[in-house]
Amino acid sequence: MATIEKFMSDVVLGSVMSSDLGFSFEEVTVTWSDGMEAGAFLELSGDTYIWVETANVANTVAVLADVQALPSHPDYDDLADGTTYTMNIAKRGVTVNYNELTLSDSTDTSVIDTAVPYFEAAGMNKVTDKFVG
Repeated sequence: MATIEKFMSDVVLGSVMSSDLGFSFEEVTVTWSDGMEAGAFLELSGDTYIWVETANVANTVAVLADVQALPSHPDYDDLADGTTYTMNIAKRGVTVNYNELTLSDSTDTSVIDTAVPYFEAAGMNKVTDKFVG
């Protein structure tokens, strides 16, 4: 039995209220990479989203926001590197937790900091480390 250590509300702190549920979140094709989890910065590569590498931070447009991408989800360990899955992403009008954001090849906060303005500009998004929780 998995211990729940992270909730989606730890990653996505809020979103724009809209009658169009697809405004803030989209169901898209994501190519899975080992080590990925909810909070991964994503870029669009062809017709699939991939985990952003340091060299490509300027391409950051979304954050992985799918419950299946939480390590405590029962299917998380079945996600295979290089396989594509239909998953939810946070793309527009969302506020996300800075402390949950990741790049594929760096955990250095100074590198993650370089991706933040691109994500914020991509869809009226906000990244913050200030929240009540």
